[in-house]
Amino acid sequence: MSTILLYHFDNESLKDETGVHSAVATNCVESSAGSIKFGAASLDMASENSYVTINSVSSSLSFGTSDWSIDFQYYRPDTGVTRSALQLVAATNEIKITVDSNEGGGNNIKVYIGGSIKITGTAVSSHGGELWQHWALVRDGNYLRLYVDGVHQNSYDVTGQSFDFSSLKFGTATGFQYSTNGWLDELRVTNDASWANGTNGFTPPTEEWPLDEEPDPEPPVIPILCWKYSAKYKNSNRIFSLEGPNSYPNKIKVPSNIDLTTSKLIEDGQIINPSNYKLI
Repeated sequence: MSTILLYHFDNESLKDETGVHSAVATNCVESSAGSIKFGAASLDMASENSYVTINSVSSSLSFGTSDWSIDFQYYRPDTGVTRSALQLVAATNEIKITVDSNEGGGNNIKVYIGGSIKITGTAVSSHGGELWQHWALVRDGNYLRLYVDGVHQNSYDVTGQSFDFSSLKFGTATGFQYSTNGWLDELRVTNDASWANGTNGFTPPTEEWPLDEEPDPEPPVIPILCWKYSAKYKNSNRIFSLEGPNSYPNKIKVPSNIDLTTSKLIEDGQIINPSNYKLI
């Protein structure tokens, strides 16, 4: 098996452990120690419309009719709306994975291929506490298979179909209203299907995936930059918050009924001194 890309999300950068790919973060995506599956941190995509794009390098995501797999750990804090998990972008045979808790009161995972639902599965119905799930999509010979926590959900016959992806987006999918609003960890793409063990399934990983090859000496690192301001309303437990990509603004407009003593501004995980910004 060869690992095509591998992200642990353990530090304040988007680092592919294979040393091959670079990624671009959009709308306040950050590495967070607040909710972790493995390692020191996970990727916090709890803001609406936060997503990351990984572009294919030297046709690394062009598999043709060969076997491939993509798997990741996913923690979804809400169960009241449809959420887009990831999108494998292509001119044809584009793949999108969503989880929909609105239809029939369930938590339906849907795999779209070329715009149509081809595979369905079931996510955990209650996400109280630190409840993560391992999701995997595997091209296994003539079948594309979906697994949740190692259990084979369903499959779709893709005999003769070619899958050549130009990029991978996780946290969003074109044409869907909602983004992830959750945490992702251990994103991995391989050119192998045997590890998933067909319809028998597999035991979900209990630690970070190892890298099966030595990385390039200087892997590309893309800094993650975003800011978030929060404060409590007066005489209330409600929280007022603002956030955005890039560096924080010099002036932040806030409501008149907030408790300024509770103000907190964080940029890239670091608390900013109040003297460095002005509240208006």
